[in-house]
Amino acid sequence: GATPSYAWFVNGVNVGAPDSPVFTTSTLNDGESVYCEMTSSESCVTNNPATSNAVNMTVNALPTPTITGTLSYCAGDSTTLDAGAGYLSYSWSSGGNAQTEAVTTADNPITVTVENANGCIGTSPVVNVTENPLPVLNLPDTALIACIDEVFEYTLDDTTYDEIIWPYGGTGPTFSHTYTEETMDTVILTVGNLGCYVTDTLFVDVQDCDNQITETKDMHLSLYPNPTTGKLNINISEYHGKLILQIMSIEGRQILDEDFYSDGKLEYSFDMAPYVPGIYVVRVLTENNLYYYKIVKQ
Repeated sequence: GATPSYAWFVNGVNVGAPDSPVFTTSTLNDGESVYCEMTSSESCVTNNPATSNAVNMTVNALPTPTITGTLSYCAGDSTTLDAGAGYLSYSWSSGGNAQTEAVTTADNPITVTVENANGCIGTSPVVNVTENPLPVLNLPDTALIACIDEVFEYTLDDTTYDEIIWPYGGTGPTFSHTYTEETMDTVILTVGNLGCYVTDTLFVDVQDCDNQITETKDMHLSLYPNPTTGKLNINISEYHGKLILQIMSIEGRQILDEDFYSDGKLEYSFDMAPYVPGIYVVRVLTENNLYYYKIVKQ
């Protein structure tokens, strides 16, 4: 007839579904049997009601993807997350459609939806990633002065790094080394915090600082008293021309930088009293040469 009625049965029990040729449900379990009885709207019909064949249901489990990977990364970088292998398709909330996805904090919160071979779809729990700042490392731009056969030490202003890697095997906040020859050493330092690393370079100008009263082809120079607790006298003779006179601490902090013109004799006095005790280097730059001299402030 034109308007038959339908009754649906699950495991032989009428489930009271709407009178429809289509049965829709989300509560079936794996292995349950479903069939339909159709009753004709006509009065003279044989085999009325008619019973369909039974269908044994196979209910496939939904996929349950889990996002794995490192949930933090260093500033300026990203981290790669993994939804796991074996799915037909992937759809990340951040826009990707592969098994793995590179993400940053701009993509938070992050999920991935997958489809398995049975056409079932599942979505992962939410994860959020964190951006760790790079450590700040400020080494001097100018070369520091070291003297041959003297212990040279430089201590970082910031000593709170998780990891410090100096050349020559150092791992603490202080770099210590004794040089045996004149050189310009390039000291490469790496520091790290929270797994993030930066590298910078410390330049060490190694000089022979032993001569306090020196005859050179340019001039005669004397420094006294040395050691000193106050006044340092610097006398230069037998030199004609421009020169630059500098005094700096062994850590590279400059306390004097003056231009002079010598007409054959230059006498200059500098007060060291305000400065902390330690080793200082006098540097004389003539038009043709550069000289270093060690002094001790007591």
